[in-house]
Amino acid sequence: LTAYTLAPGDTVFIDTGAYTNATTPVVGPADSGSQVGGAVTIRGAGTARTFIYGGSGYGVQCLSAAYVRLDGLAFRGGAQGVRVEESQHIEVLNSDIGSAGYGIVISGGSDHRVENCGVHDNGNEGVVASSSPSLVLTGNRIYNHVSSAGPRHGIDLSYNCNAAQIVANIITNNFGQGIRIYSCAAPVLRDNLVANHGQEGVY
Repeated sequence: LTAYTLAPGDTVFIDTGAYTNATTPVVGPADSGSQVGGAVTIRGAGTARTFIYGGSGYGVQCLSAAYVRLDGLAFRGGAQGVRVEESQHIEVLNSDIGSAGYGIVISGGSDHRVENCGVHDNGNEGVVASSSPSLVLTGNRIYNHVSSAGPRHGIDLSYNCNAAQIVANIITNNFGQGIRIYSCAAPVLRDNLVANHGQEGVY
């Protein structure tokens, strides 16, 4: 990513292989898409073929970015698999995030979407979001956060995720709560399977 300046509508293809980050790849304002020109897409060959290892940092970070789509990637290890911070219109699609400290962390911004992803076996929590009022989580499988430390919730929303939508996910076998929501006004929960957690299914 550092070798190119991306423009709206561009697609970066990452071929089959295992790639270990020396430093965290950061997608920022200069590499963003736009509403008119379309998203910048970073696309792998599929979750059984393109593996991004986070090393000591993150698998990828979207920082003050907009209209970025991550599609068909497997993230492994690192402090966080995917980090989205103060960004707009970030999509994580058809990807698999596991064996990191946290799976997906979303902090601030709006209009983010996580769809058809597997988030599992992370050391602390699966999907963590705060101050992201229009977040959509749909069609995901979030499971098996059972390490020896940390809250180990499947989904943890807090502080002004007021109109978040958690729809048609399968959330199972987490040591903590399946879905934890704190200080969010009116999130929508619909058609989720929530089962086999160490604490409450929904709290």
